[in-house]
Order: sequence, then structure tokens, then C-alpha cells
Amino acid sequence: MIPRSPHLDSANQLRQRGLTAARAGDFAQARTLLEQALRLEPGHVGTLVNLGAVFQAERNRRQALACYEQALMLDAALPEAWNNRSLLLSDLGHFVEAADCAREALRLRPSYPEALNNLGVALYGLGDKRAALQQYQLAAHQRPSYARALGNSGALHHELGDPVAALGDLERALALDPQAEYLPGLVQHVRMKLCDWRDFDRRLAELLALIDHGKACSPPFAALALFDDPMSHRALAERWAAHKLTRDATASPTATPRLGERIRIGYFSGDFYHHATSHLMAGLIEQHDRSRFEIIGFSFGPSVQDSMADRVRTAFDQFHDVRMLSDEAIVARSREIGVDIAVDLKGYTQDSRANIFALRAAPIQIAYLGYPGTMGSPCMDYLLADPVVVPEGAEAAYSEKIVRLPESYQVNDPNRSRVRCERSRADHGLPQDAVVFACFNHAYKILPSVFASWMRILQHVESSVLWLLIDHPLAAENLRAAATRAGVSSERLIFAPRVATAEHLARHIHADVFLDTFPYNAHTTASDALWMGLPVITRAGTSFASRVAASLLHACGRADLVVENESAYETLAIELAQDAARRAIIREFLLAARDTAPLFDLTRFTRHIENAYLSVLRDHETRPS
Repeated sequence: MIPRSPHLDSANQLRQRGLTAARAGDFAQARTLLEQALRLEPGHVGTLVNLGAVFQAERNRRQALACYEQALMLDAALPEAWNNRSLLLSDLGHFVEAADCAREALRLRPSYPEALNNLGVALYGLGDKRAALQQYQLAAHQRPSYARALGNSGALHHELGDPVAALGDLERALALDPQAEYLPGLVQHVRMKLCDWRDFDRRLAELLALIDHGKACSPPFAALALFDDPMSHRALAERWAAHKLTRDATASPTATPRLGERIRIGYFSGDFYHHATSHLMAGLIEQHDRSRFEIIGFSFGPSVQDSMADRVRTAFDQFHDVRMLSDEAIVARSREIGVDIAVDLKGYTQDSRANIFALRAAPIQIAYLGYPGTMGSPCMDYLLADPVVVPEGAEAAYSEKIVRLPESYQVNDPNRSRVRCERSRADHGLPQDAVVFACFNHAYKILPSVFASWMRILQHVESSVLWLLIDHPLAAENLRAAATRAGVSSERLIFAPRVATAEHLARHIHADVFLDTFPYNAHTTASDALWMGLPVITRAGTSFASRVAASLLHACGRADLVVENESAYETLAIELAQDAARRAIIREFLLAARDTAPLFDLTRFTRHIENAYLSVLRDHETRPS
């Protein structure tokens, strides 16, 4: 018998120790051991694949890719290498190639659950969400205990508007893997969409405890509506950025032009169609001063043909549909064009592509409008805010440098409809003589404590109803049951369907008072209400999301409708309900404010935001290189 080489024994031992370290989450130690094993046994494909997985876990994606490519050069029949390479390429935004790799892994190993899941990830990146969902479900069918595939399936059901199916998959995934990253917060967010408040206090306490222990337990966006703690929001954003964003940023793009040259502003979004972001932004894109700025759109959202999409595309000096490009290719195009300031309009909202900014699309990068909080990443240099949403002294909750616009951070388009609805209250199912309280916010913003306040208000104002915008029948059923438990007839809750924008604006005339949610306020929903003359009562907290409506009210001259606590909120609502003359005065004031208030003065706002862009250029030029 020929004795084995002691070097091979050592390589095997190092490899096993490296795998043990990787399973324990000690990736630095795993990398050291696997690199040592590879030096003793060059070209060992298993070591290369495992080392690539460790690099991938550390987000050193280029080194991971090199490992997989070297392994596949040595043995092209490795399904694990094709599968790992697929997920890596999806992380880099190379979705077409990622899908091809997953299919090759499945050719080599049919019904391979991980490859089915990763094919779903790639198809999702390509925008084919239905096909992605099918792959996630196939993966979970092949391995019923596959928590990741169930989690992906649940998250996608949620995006596709089926919160019941989403909750089923997500809760199964969490039961299978109680330590799964981000699932506790996502489960609670989906529950909130259904107004399912069972064990809410206990679940929230558990989530807060996980945050305090440094766990990546919730997507940042989901947490904004659950509690008013901007430092915890920052902690979650930093964990998300650390786990999700690439560390492979190449050298920064060339320096910005000297002041006085025409400045290229790139607006990056997936929402350049009939979406709240475009309804707010369209006028600004049209009004920018073309003698000083060139305005460029980068669209990575769905291909939608509607009037708003046509308007926005026409308004840009250049418009680039980049949805099929990888993050690296988008960054390369931005740099080739010479974008000076990249403005991210998505943040951590649905369909965001934050890796574009981690890879540095421009010398200066600014977070604006779409996400009411911090990105928690050094890739984002500035956050546009105002003195109300981020007051002096609150900067510690934000990783970005705060740039405050002088009046309101929220842009508004004065081309909104001013149509006065001819329909009657009866057409909307509203009683003719009742006081109508309204809230057209998303259901996930309605906390049990907020609903309890609303029920106490209804009890004090006997001839009143509550008009809500609810998307799912189960949410309506849960709210009716909650009203009954609070001693309020469920018939006093009236549910409004989603309708076209002009019709939605017009129906505000039939409401008397808009009751805002806390801690996640109305945003575009509040400016819509104010535009139509509907008084908005809001409670201001400490987080960005909890101060937006206060900002809007300050900017249209009605700071008197901003309160600081629950008791004052209820008192003001009851007072307004009982004083029709006061409501009429506020309504007339707000209608007049459409032509006078800073909130709706687009020319004034455009000047402010352009001055902000010039100020960050000056700040950038004076920073040490």
C-alpha cells in the first residue's frame, strides 16, 4: 500500500477545520485555513468552492467569483460551483448570467433545491416575479424544510399583494429557522398589512430585544412603522448594509467639475411611472435650471407605459432604462456620462438597488425622498431633510451628513388635480350628516395603539365615522372585530377602494378631519389631503418617518395641527369634530395655501434643492482628498 502524502493529510485537516469555522460563522478563520489547504493542495476544486463560499459570505464577491471560475475551469461538472456562482452573480446584478448558471446546476443535478431557489433569485432580478415565485415554491417542495426558499416565497407573495400566502410561508420559514436573518421583522410587517395584532406587544418586545442584542432581525423599512426609535432604525440599517451591500467598490469616479460648470444630476429610481415618487418629482424634473444642471434619469423599475411614465421620460435631458443591466454596468454608464451627483430615490424600499451606490455611481451620492430614514452605509454621503423632519441635535441617528432644505424636504407638483367631486357622500357609502374622520394611509401603519385612539375619538364624537383605505378583506375584518372589542359599532368603519389619482383627490371633499398614523406618518397621502383642503392632525415623534406630516403642516402654515402626544392628538381631533366653523376656516386656509404656501411652491422648492446641490459640491471640493 502506497502511503498518503503527509501534505494531503494536512490539507484535509485544514479543509475540515476551515469548514467547521465557516459553519460557526468565523469566516476570517475559515478563510485562513482554506487558503493554507489550497497552498498545500493547489487546484483542489472542493477547497476552491468552499473558499469561494467564504469570500461570498464576507461580501468579497470578486475574489469569490475568481474561486468559482477557477474551480469550473478544472471541473465544469460541479453543480455546487455553478449554483454558488449563480447567487454571487445575482448579488452583483448580473441576472441573465446568474439564471444561466442556475440552469446549468439544475442540468447537472435535477431538482437541486438550492439551484431552484437561486434561479428564482435571478428571475426576480430580471423582473419576472411570477416565474421567480414558481422556482421558490419548487425548491420548497423538493425540500419542505428549506427555510430560505420559504422565506423568499413569502417575501415575494408579500410584494405581489398576497399577504395571507406570504404570512403562511414566512411563519413556516421562521419556525424552521428561528435564527433566520430579517424574518421576525418581516413577519410582523406582513401581519400589520392584515391588521393582525395578535400578541403584538409580546412580538414587538421580542423584536426590540433582538435589535438590542445586535441581531439582523428586520428589514429596515419594516421597522419604521413599528416603533419610534431612530437610533434602533440606524442600527438595523447598518446591519442590512453590512450584510447586503457589496464591499467591492472600485476606485471612486473622477472629481466633480469646478463650480460654474454645468452640473450633471442623476436621479435613480424604480418608480418612474404612476407612483407616488413620480407624482411628487415630475414637476421638479421639468423645472430644473438647464443653464446650470443637466438632469439624467436612471430607471431600474418595471417597464410601464402610462401617462406619468411618458411625462417623466420626456422631462429628463437623458433617460436610461437600465433595468436589464447589472449594478456594475449601471455604475459604468453613470461614470461614462459623468454624473456629478447621484440621487437615490429608493433607499431600502421595494425594488431598490442600493449596490449601485455601494459601487459608487458618482463622486457625490445623496439619499432623498423615497426612504424616510438613514441608509446606514458610508456609500451615501448626504441625506436631504429639513429643520422639522431632522431637527438640530438629531444627527446621530443618521450615517449621512444632513443637508436641510429651508422649508420642506418634500417636493410637490402644483399640477395636481383641483377637481371638486360632483359625487355625493352616499356614493362613497358615507352618512350625509356624520363627522367623517379619514385616514388613507397603508394598513401596516395602523398600530393597535393608534386604532385605540381612533376608537376613543369615535366614542366621544357620537355622530362620526372612520373612513379607511384598506386593500385586503381580512384587514377590514380584523379592524371591524377590533372596533367591536373597543365598544364601537363596526358599522362606523367605512372602507374605501383604491381609485385613480384624480378621483382619490376629489373624494377628500367628503371628509372632515384626516387622522394621521404614528410612528409612520402619512407622506404623499398627507400632502394630497392638504392640497384638497382637508385638515390633517398629526403626532410628531423623534424618527424621520414620524415627523413628515409635521414638516408638511409647518410648510403650509398649520403647525397648530401638530401635537406631541397621544392625549393631545385625541383632544384636538374631538375639538375639530365638534367645531364645524373652525374646520371650515382651516379648509379655506389650506385651499388658498395651494397658491401661496412653501409646500406647494415648486419654483421656490426648485431653487432650494438646486442650492443644496451647489452646497454639497462646495463641501465636496473643500474636503481633504
